[in-house]
Amino acid sequence: ITVKRNWTKISLMPAVVSDTSVLHYLTVTRQFNCLPKLFGQIIIPSAVWQEVSRRKELPVHLQVANAIEAGWLKVESAHDRQAVQSLQQFLGAGESEAIILAKEFQPSLLLMDDLDGRTTAFKLKLSVTGTVGVLVRARKLELIPKLKPVLDELIDTHRFRFGKNLYAA
Repeated sequence: ITVKRNWTKISLMPAVVSDTSVLHYLTVTRQFNCLPKLFGQIIIPSAVWQEVSRRKELPVHLQVANAIEAGWLKVESAHDRQAVQSLQQFLGAGESEAIILAKEFQPSLLLMDDLDGRTTAFKLKLSVTGTVGVLVRARKLELIPKLKPVLDELIDTHRFRFGKNLYAA
């Protein structure tokens, strides 16, 4: 089954929509290239592209730009601008638009680390995973040799925070 959106056909298989943080953390840990192997095509909101583009010297900008050029990462704008603006009262622009895009592309998987954003997405009955979830999937598919060194780098070098129980698991 397909639907028309922006005059192109898109399959109704689950869409993957990403916020900035997952792209950033996968870049700094050198795991960005796991994304197309795990999910095929990924959609980022225009607000995320704007966030990434503000600092073109950062490695995440280069990775995202190359992924767009390669065709596995697409930039889309949410159609429901009123819903995006409503969420922006308590979330950032990238998180807000990513949540609304994920809602518009149902069924979908939302890649997001921000706790407030994840809480909002869960309330809207969206499926959400973050950087750690992506890394666990990559490890299970043997796309990365070991998970612990990557998690340790996230914590020690990049000040990434997540629960001790999740780390132990």
